[in-house]
Amino acid sequence: MRHRALAAGIAAVAAVVVVSGTAMALGPTTFQRPPETSGTPLPPPSDFATAASSTTNSSAGLPVGPSVTLSGPTPVTTATPLPGSTYFLVGQTPPIATPAPTPVPTPVPDTVANARAYARTRLDARQFSCVDVLWESESKWKPWATNATTGAYGIPQSLPPTKMATAGRNWRTSPMTQVTWGLQYIAVRYGTACQAWTFRISHGWY
Repeated sequence: MRHRALAAGIAAVAAVVVVSGTAMALGPTTFQRPPETSGTPLPPPSDFATAASSTTNSSAGLPVGPSVTLSGPTPVTTATPLPGSTYFLVGQTPPIATPAPTPVPTPVPDTVANARAYARTRLDARQFSCVDVLWESESKWKPWATNATTGAYGIPQSLPPTKMATAGRNWRTSPMTQVTWGLQYIAVRYGTACQAWTFRISHGWY
């Protein structure tokens, strides 16, 4: 009898769990579990979602705004702009392009050989052969040659010697200056070197 009363008390206090369908009761509180759907398909999407996902909105009848096309290159800002760039940071000034240095020509040594080569570039082969023999007979192509009788001086035997100063202040020692003046003298007085040589043959001077 005692065991039956204890069992009845425990049964009254203990939670009564009733599982019936989808309802579960535990003591005074009842929890309603949502129904579980197995294999039930989802409802179809709305018309708006279908139209929005369409690749051609105009065919779905939805109003679309004006299209905007961006064109032209996008400027790329760098820490150091190029000299020809038109895009700079705020407060940044374009660098000044430094021009390449102009190579300095190598000076030609002022020698008799180079003076002869210069005369060759100013005359054709025949005229150079005439001036070559003319100055060989006058001074042997020596820039310091001096005629003891007349005082004529230099490779072209200028008389007076100071005439050669018109070609350069270094006329006393420069073969290039003397040859430059001598070619000008021949061109003005005789026209050609061969005519000067012809005059030299017949007169003994030119």
